[in-house]
Amino acid sequence: MESVQEYKTGVARINTDTIINSSNDLTETQKRALLYFISKIDHNKVFLPNESIVVNIHFSDLIKGLGTFGIKWKDGKKKLGEFVDEVLGSKLMLLKNVEIDNKVLKNKAVYKYNWFSGIGELNQQYIEIRFNPEISMVIYNLNQFTRLYSNEFVKLKGKYTLDLFSLLVAIYGKQSKFKEKVVVDFTINELKEKLNIDLTDYTVFKNFRVRIVDYAINQINDFTSIYTWYEYLKEGKNITGFKFFMVNNYANSKLDYAPSNKEIGQLKIYEYEAYRILKNYGVVPGIIIKQIIPNLPKGVLKGFEDLFIKACIQDFELNTNQKTAKGKTGAFVQWFCQNKIYSQDNDITFNRIREKVLAKFKTLSAEEHNERSSNTNLTVLAKYGEQAVMEF
Repeated sequence: MESVQEYKTGVARINTDTIINSSNDLTETQKRALLYFISKIDHNKVFLPNESIVVNIHFSDLIKGLGTFGIKWKDGKKKLGEFVDEVLGSKLMLLKNVEIDNKVLKNKAVYKYNWFSGIGELNQQYIEIRFNPEISMVIYNLNQFTRLYSNEFVKLKGKYTLDLFSLLVAIYGKQSKFKEKVVVDFTINELKEKLNIDLTDYTVFKNFRVRIVDYAINQINDFTSIYTWYEYLKEGKNITGFKFFMVNNYANSKLDYAPSNKEIGQLKIYEYEAYRILKNYGVVPGIIIKQIIPNLPKGVLKGFEDLFIKACIQDFELNTNQKTAKGKTGAFVQWFCQNKIYSQDNDITFNRIREKVLAKFKTLSAEEHNERSSNTNLTVLAKYGEQAVMEF
């Protein structure tokens, strides 16, 4: 049997603002089917405004393709009629007006848009998928779009998990061009609306958090190329919403990112020593370069990055319940990237680690002090030369 890990990659492209500002009434199966159909659009072709986009798929390819997107059929064509009836009724509901190329799609208070205008057998071999021309601009001739990859979302279980992933990856893609870490706030009601959950459902906050939000985030962090966590929004003691944080999850990136010799050569000497310590601990090089090194503390701890990382690992080892090396590595990265130790000077953990580093600082000899002082702003390339860097 084909496993999740063996699925081939497919990609659906959808206008980013539409994802961010919409909701849908699709089931998990319908959403996977919609993304598969969108992934079959030929983006090399230029479509005319209000032109109905038509995709013709051989029936055997349809079955294989839907399987790639996580839908397995045992009944073949017997299942098609029931499936078509379900998918044809699926709708896009906008929570606010969305403007695409000077054309405005009005929000759901005015209209709910069907995704499809028709799905049927073209002949005995081919199935014709016809998208609704009213919203065709959402999925073609796109200047700003979000890519949803099947090898990521096929591993996600549950409609709300798929919807939350689509929402967060669209926001992250839009804002990550300007910042490494993306932050977005949602009140509880705003998040329910975006996930198409009735405001009268999950009125007990813990149920909503555990069954919807935590359930989705655990899967997103395990299987996709974004890593996310949250803090509560509060008014007094009352929890009113979520502040989501997102960074690139290089451990699950679509591209097997590895830092170049040039990137390593530009590290300061003690940043590089920290890099070596983390790499030996099992942390993925891409995560070290992109998510940990840039967030090492400055000020009084500049030039002591290696000692800081050693102290971090020692502190983490004392408090983790992970037993395996792989488990420890993953938990350490999560602990660090969730701003537990470098976000604020008043953070208890950060202060504890800083005190350990400063205590170590006091034990250094005059010679060691001088060496660190002279090397603090020196790059690996400047100290060891280009040939040496190429051998790292």
